[in-house]
Amino acid sequence: MKNSVVLAFLLLIGAQAFAKTCLYVNSYHSGYPWSDGIESSLEAGLKGKCTLIKFNMDTKKSPTTAKQKGEEAKALIESKKPDVVIVSDDNAVKYLLMPFFKDSKVPFVYLGVNWSGDAYGLPYKNTTGMIEVAPVQAVLQEVKAASGSIKKAIFLSPDNESEQMDAKFTQKLFKAGGIEMDIVLVKNMNEWKEAYKKAQESTDLVYVNNNAGINDWNEAEGKATAAASMKKVTTGIYEWMAPYSTFVMMKQPEEQGEFGAQAAIQILAGKAPDSIPVERNKRATPMLNSTLAGKSPYKLSENLMNKAKKIN
Repeated sequence: MKNSVVLAFLLLIGAQAFAKTCLYVNSYHSGYPWSDGIESSLEAGLKGKCTLIKFNMDTKKSPTTAKQKGEEAKALIESKKPDVVIVSDDNAVKYLLMPFFKDSKVPFVYLGVNWSGDAYGLPYKNTTGMIEVAPVQAVLQEVKAASGSIKKAIFLSPDNESEQMDAKFTQKLFKAGGIEMDIVLVKNMNEWKEAYKKAQESTDLVYVNNNAGINDWNEAEGKATAAASMKKVTTGIYEWMAPYSTFVMMKQPEEQGEFGAQAAIQILAGKAPDSIPVERNKRATPMLNSTLAGKSPYKLSENLMNKAKKIN
């Protein structure tokens, strides 16, 4: 009898541990490194704290279905009634949180909102979050430390909403740093290769921001193009763009996921979302492509050469 009571108690404790439900709505798709990094750190941080349900909006590959996916996520929230919803990147805010749950009773944690929440009127009464800012100042610091005069730059990325926003803010920061930046947005692999080769001839610095959204992206072709045409400092902010760059200053998606998990745990414990301060990401890790850096006429700083994680 005593053993039965103990067993029942343990089962009750286990049930209570997972009585809470968390929902993660990802603007993008499984397999996109940025989202995967957020998701893995969310899973680790929430392990044993709640049952984690996941929903992918897939708006990088299928941007025209964003509104429909927002409505599907809304229906999922109404069906599952999660105790907290975690959303990552702008489209989940634009097509789910803002139109359907602004100032509602459903608590939200937003992650990866680019540069500022002003476009969506964030924060709301039912939210906290982490704004995503690119470590452009860290990139500029390294660029200015390079020998040679860098006055002109080109921002090269896919043509989609998030990249348009990144382009605008990056251009502004480069201009403040004394470097004029032109924006080139492309739709497919061939356009990217041509733009990359042309940029190596026409400017001092090439900023390859991302390749997500180029649905026919070919890694081998990208590497071959970079190896054959590299002449200038080529940089960016994502680890997966390092094979096409001399160096990158990497944002850490895990920083977003860790914040999301910690905020969700506080909300599950009864804390009001709007009492949790909104933060900005701070981590920036250098990565050096030794092979491509050797092709550039510009000498990168000893600090970067010594501290950076290196790939060939």
